[in-house]
Amino acid sequence: MKYTGLSCIRCGKTFTPSGPDGDDTPPNDGLLFISYGNYGSTVYDPQGNGQEYLLVVLCDECAVGQAREQNVMHICKPVPVAPPPPRYRGPWIPDQEGNRTAVKPVYTISIWPEDGWWLARVTGVSDGGDDTPLTAVTQSDTREGIETMARDLVATILDTDDDEDIFDIEVVECEDDPEVHDPR
Repeated sequence: MKYTGLSCIRCGKTFTPSGPDGDDTPPNDGLLFISYGNYGSTVYDPQGNGQEYLLVVLCDECAVGQAREQNVMHICKPVPVAPPPPRYRGPWIPDQEGNRTAVKPVYTISIWPEDGWWLARVTGVSDGGDDTPLTAVTQSDTREGIETMARDLVATILDTDDDEDIFDIEVVECEDDPEVHDPR
């Protein structure tokens, strides 16, 4: 595959190869995209066996610019045993230096003591977060353990490991069971 003749599909920037001269290597400072077609496309939807595709290149500058305009989605597709649907992780927003970072959703966890136990309820989620955990409740026999239990609760409902660092929690201590804020 020859990548050297390709230029950015948005701005036309030409690329240099990432490997030694003469090698067929992907371009520096750009992203490669492959499309096997789209059922809804009126210009490209081959009916073959997946052997035919389009390849386009987008330079890093254009990718970052479009991400800042929220025209780029960051999706994490887990390696499936049986293919699950991809999980939307929010818009891809680069930081001020142009480094690529994904926005992690923040779940608000309200905690309160009740009858010798500590209880926690998921009472909110930031924009772009999955609202499935809203209203879920867990408990712990100690104040120290309730945050861990709450993080485990959200991770379990999202079907992810809590150590994957794909969400944050914000703990709010209350006197009793809070009113749940459900944005649906």
